[in-house]
Parts: sequence; C-alpha cells; structure tokens
Amino acid sequence: MYTQTHSILRSIGHNNGLYSTDPITMWKIDSTLDALADLISVYYQAAFNPNEDAKKAGLDKFMTEHLPKWCGIMEARLKANSSQHYFVGDNLTIADFALAGVAFTKFLNEANPSAA
Repeated sequence: MYTQTHSILRSIGHNNGLYSTDPITMWKIDSTLDALADLISVYYQAAFNPNEDAKKAGLDKFMTEHLPKWCGIMEARLKANSSQHYFVGDNLTIADFALAGVAFTKFLNEANPSAA
C-alpha cells in the first residue's frame, strides 16, 4: 500500500513520461502541486470545522477570496506557459492530473456538499 498522493503521482509520472527529469520543469510541476496543496489545506480547514457557523463562514471566505485569488495565479501561470493546453510545458504532466483531480472531486462534484 502506498500513501501520499503527490508522491504516488511522481512515481507514476516517472514511469510513464508524465514527470520531467529537467530540474526547471520538475520545479514547475512541483510548485504547481505545492500550490494545490496550499489551496486544499485552506479548504479543509473550513470544510471540516466542527462549528457549523464557522464552517459556513470559512467556506464562504474560501469561495469568495482564497479560490479566486488562487485561480488568478494559476491562470497567469497557464498564460505564461508555452502551451495553454497544459500547465507545465507542451505535454500532459502530473500537474494536470492533480489539478483535474481536485477540480472534479472538490468543486465540480454534485456529491460534494460544499461544491459550488
């Protein structure tokens, strides 16, 4: 059994050509994963708050402040990338999988009660 999502992604990426060996490209991929982890940390602090009023306020703040700011940063990264089809470089990487995974489990998922 393996744990730690991003470590698993890196292993799969190395074995399937979805994770670079170039240090700068690796940094771009890893910094995207780290930015995603930062965002999700803020989300979880709100979503799992045992106080329902604080939970609602935290999720509202997340959706109106944290998420839009983070999306703006990611949009700037995407626009600065050589291809606007991928977040890093000209090919699919584990960064794309990680971002899609969070988007479809946290925000574009009708089964998630805190999804927009």
